[in-house]
Amino acid sequence: MAPVTLTVVVPTFNRSSMLKKCVGSILDSIRGIDEFESRVRVIVVDDASDAADAVTTLTELSSRFPEPLLRIERLHRNSGGAAAPRNAALDQIETDYIFFVDSDDYLGAEAIPRALHILDENMPDYLSLNSVNDGNRSDKSGNIKEKYVERDLRFALKSLVVRRVFRTSIIKKLGLRFDDYLKSSQDVLFTFQFLINANTFGFAGGYDYYHLVEHSSASEDGHLSRKAGRDGFSPSLRAAYALYILEKGLIELTAVDVSNDIKALIAAQVLIPRVFGALKFPGRLGSIVNTERQRGLFREFTNLLNSPLLLEESLGLLKPEHLLLVEAARSSNLKLFLARAEILRVPNGVASNG
Repeated sequence: MAPVTLTVVVPTFNRSSMLKKCVGSILDSIRGIDEFESRVRVIVVDDASDAADAVTTLTELSSRFPEPLLRIERLHRNSGGAAAPRNAALDQIETDYIFFVDSDDYLGAEAIPRALHILDENMPDYLSLNSVNDGNRSDKSGNIKEKYVERDLRFALKSLVVRRVFRTSIIKKLGLRFDDYLKSSQDVLFTFQFLINANTFGFAGGYDYYHLVEHSSASEDGHLSRKAGRDGFSPSLRAAYALYILEKGLIELTAVDVSNDIKALIAAQVLIPRVFGALKFPGRLGSIVNTERQRGLFREFTNLLNSPLLLEESLGLLKPEHLLLVEAARSSNLKLFLARAEILRVPNGVASNG
């Protein structure tokens, strides 16, 4: 069987030194090595950067790493998020696998060669590479110590970040794209949709593959989601995002060829904890000043929980604190829902592992 091929996709906005470090960490380890260089492509998609040093960096990188090793695409207008840049890259992918890397992060010196060897030997649909933190950022990459191990879907769903390796054929079969309605948390929906349609889930440890970088917004931030946040991400919009992700996730579950027991388990242990935890729906709902908007979003949530999309079997699989919240919502009692969320500290995600 021919060695696998890999495209690394890097969305960016107004980054210079960070982008140089990121791209260099990907390509310096394989340049000039035929075994790897012929199999790897990098696509950097710039979300219409307007900082002079960022534009200069794009030109410098093109000179340092000419095509086909590195391709740089620039969007004509700023999209305000990571979805459009990633989708622009997805439209061009011809390799067996896709690896999404954020432009403020970087890879270990042997990350790409090691990943290629693992993909050649095991051919998983999905590969999570061990992440380490340069600062206070976190990533539930599974705490895997082995060089390579396979886990089941339930284990893979513990993390819904997109900093992973995905099999291209599954993305193309599903017609999967990042939802550009979402200016943040697009990776949650994309990764969830991919995982529940995949079959094999690999995890690679024993090496610092992916370095998550924490940095100050005062020094070359350009975070594609945080940038949009400066444009007025209100609690109501973020609450609406959480409901949107929950609805799309439940709809996707109905189409998957697994038993209702598995669907109920995923809804109860992945989607709802995510909405109550990482997406902080209760806290954001409680922060909405406009009471009509608040009631409207709560009504949407109530209708969703009372719809056939949420299997009744899910209720018995919820954590006790989540069940209390779901019961309050299904009874259309906004006051009780917010009171229980405050008591359970769910607005801060404390009671949730999502």
